Amino acid sequence: MPPPYRAENIGSLLRPASLQQARQDWQQGRLSLPDFKRAEDQAVNEAIALQETVGLPVVTDGEMRRLVFTGSLTEAIEGIEPVPGPRWQWHGATPEDDMIFQLPVCVTGKIRRRRSLAGEEFAYARGRTDTPLKMTLPSPLMLALFWSPEHSTAAYTDPFALFSDALTDTLGVMVSAQWDNRFFRSDSFHQYGFLGDPRTVVIDGATIGTGYYPSQLLGELHLTDRDRLNISSALQFQPSEGVDLTLEALFTDNSSDEADHWRSFRIAQGHPRVTDATLTDDNGTGIFTMISTTGAGAFMQHATEQVDNQAVNYGANLALQVTDRISVNLDVTISDTEAPITNRDALMRNTRTQMTYHKNGSGKLPSLSSTSPLTDVNHWSVVKQSIQKHRVDDRIAQFRVDATYAVDGDWLDAVQLGARAYRQSRRDRSRYLNSRAFIDRPIAEFGGAGSFPAESDFL
Repeated sequence: MPPPYRAENIGSLLRPASLQQARQDWQQGRLSLPDFKRAEDQAVNEAIALQETVGLPVVTDGEMRRLVFTGSLTEAIEGIEPVPGPRWQWHGATPEDDMIFQLPVCVTGKIRRRRSLAGEEFAYARGRTDTPLKMTLPSPLMLALFWSPEHSTAAYTDPFALFSDALTDTLGVMVSAQWDNRFFRSDSFHQYGFLGDPRTVVIDGATIGTGYYPSQLLGELHLTDRDRLNISSALQFQPSEGVDLTLEALFTDNSSDEADHWRSFRIAQGHPRVTDATLTDDNGTGIFTMISTTGAGAFMQHATEQVDNQAVNYGANLALQVTDRISVNLDVTISDTEAPITNRDALMRNTRTQMTYHKNGSGKLPSLSSTSPLTDVNHWSVVKQSIQKHRVDDRIAQFRVDATYAVDGDWLDAVQLGARAYRQSRRDRSRYLNSRAFIDRPIAEFGGAGSFPAESDFL
């Protein structure tokens, strides 16, 4: 059962003293850049190892390469220099807890992005872990901390002009890809009560005794193997402050293989084939804690489902600032989905299967063992088998247009009018390749029943 809480590392971890000293030595010219990078690499390795040790599902590099948590933004753009920034007063619980904070850098000129904000961080950390990885990106609005009325006004008259420049770029391209794999397994064992009446067990003419034993034993194994691939891209073009065009494309491939295997052993009525048994007295009631038979009715079912869901989404958005008060937004999205599904189901039996049941097996848990070739396809005959192929094709198209008029009244800020068109076309196709029952004929004659799990998975 999962814990009733959720833990996640937001981004930063405490920097080790060795890294703090290395940064100080590098800034003062006592350490070369390659040696400083090696110190950062070591700190990242330790941060990832710590998060994996405590079992976090998503890890970061601890932001070890940043002077402060906004470093991925401020260290990747031009226009920021090592000039002391404005002084900020941070208030504590009491006046004695107040403190003055001043960053060692500030904006001194027009800003321009020189490199990826997190490319170096991600490239290195991705090669050091198989755990899902994330990189934190500070909002451009964090640049307010670096605007100085003393040093920044020549480039930006106020922080809002700085925000506008940070959020505006003539052309931007983004491409990202994500792949992950998940494997799930669940097991269960069921004992369906005891026979209604106590039975007398006789082996080779010798009476073992009279007691109860399970009427049916069922083991189930469920396996799920899922792969997910996401590739997204975006192109943004802003030729002027009043025109903003964004084109987006997203490809998703979700595939899954699910298999459900169960085995059911039913001890033959009248038990003429019981070969060994152990009878235990339980408060005056006879209980067979071990029973072995060559005549158990064994049933096996294999049910599998294979899904390969592929979806492509296209989007286009055009934002126009027509006048100071009127803005228009047009949005078009198209989504195409194709999902082929294959289902296979086979129920098999063999009424001459050897089975040994222990009520108190390893760890005091019920256990089964068998000398019959349960993984041999020729051991089983078919009760029923079906194969079905199923395909869903889905297309959704949407168009939306909004017009906004800024009123700036005492009780009304803006008036917005909009229209939306939506269309969906869906085709669902099914085809049964085989859906008949074949009694007492080998499963091998019908293409088998898929792979058989190992004996250790059940017994």
